[in-house]
Amino acid sequence: MKEYDYYYFDFDGTLANSFLSLIHPFQVAFATEGVFLSEEDVKELMHMAFVQMCDKLGIHEEKKMLHVYETMILEMNKDEEISKISIFPEAKEVLLKLKEMGKKIAIVSGNHTNYIHRVIKIHHLSECFDFYVGGNSTKEAKPHPEPLLKAMELSNNPNKKECIYIGDSLQDVLCAKNAGIDGILIDRKGEYPDYLGKKILSLKELL
Repeated sequence: MKEYDYYYFDFDGTLANSFLSLIHPFQVAFATEGVFLSEEDVKELMHMAFVQMCDKLGIHEEKKMLHVYETMILEMNKDEEISKISIFPEAKEVLLKLKEMGKKIAIVSGNHTNYIHRVIKIHHLSECFDFYVGGNSTKEAKPHPEPLLKAMELSNNPNKKECIYIGDSLQDVLCAKNAGIDGILIDRKGEYPDYLGKKILSLKELL
């Protein structure tokens, strides 16, 4: 695997196994506007930016979107939901090794920065990251390149050939392509057999 100087990671599904913690908050939040989600619906939506979720579910009025968003954030930050989040087994080992190698590491996610910070702190991984770019940090969301361009700006605009983005959805690798950097799809469960780009089954393959 090629070695890079800057490693940008998606959060949910890439570093954090957070699916179980999102089911109830998503269901409660969207139910306030009469949209009732199954677990499979949540599994699909968790890879989208909030605006994309609302667009897909037919919620376009700003007031309604704000109500759903506020409800979702409130539910996601409850202790009982946070406690359901685990870090993928190999993630800590890989992050610590990359940091030991002198690499710059950041999280670029559609999730809220404060939420990411809280989860990372609980799992004692704060020292691994130089910064976070959350969904509240940029106007545009993935697959628009702005989140990764923001990350590169915070990294003092390095050579794009020295940057890589690792994510668990096609939206993530498209975001990397749009930003002009390498992208790797982590496909732990073999959900993307037809994807022909760079793909790994474990974060350990980055080393």
